[in-house]
Amino acid sequence: MFRPTPGNKDQFDINNYYYPPIWFAKPGKVGKWQVFDAVVIDVSRLPSLNAGYCYGLRRLYADPRTWNVMWIDLYDQSMKYWKLMAWLESPEPVPGGGYVPNIRGINWIIDFQNGHASYAVVGRDIFQINQQVPKQFWDVSRYGSPAGLAKIMQ
Repeated sequence: MFRPTPGNKDQFDINNYYYPPIWFAKPGKVGKWQVFDAVVIDVSRLPSLNAGYCYGLRRLYADPRTWNVMWIDLYDQSMKYWKLMAWLESPEPVPGGGYVPNIRGINWIIDFQNGHASYAVVGRDIFQINQQVPKQFWDVSRYGSPAGLAKIMQ
């Protein structure tokens, strides 16, 4: 798992710190590589609901400390490996101490069957935690419940 140094803006410098064309991070440039445990979760549709669905299996790799999904392997209906989705997460300082993973940086989806890759540079300066979030969004019933979100989406 790749984790840039907290607050390191170099993680967004795709021209100098990543290998093109899929922007795989250069070790030692934007942070240290860390290996840690992941919980593997296999998700598939019920056989009665599977007709016409494109994926036969989604294999999720989640951080057991946060249940944040870090990587997904996707298999087609014949269970042939098809795509991967990955988020190169970095630690985000939490006001008051500690860190949480975030999805700032380079995110990919690679289609191995069709030879295609897409990436996105995500987050930059918009990731906010706890009291960093503007007070207008502190209403948990409005922004953190199905009923509140239904009102927003109207």
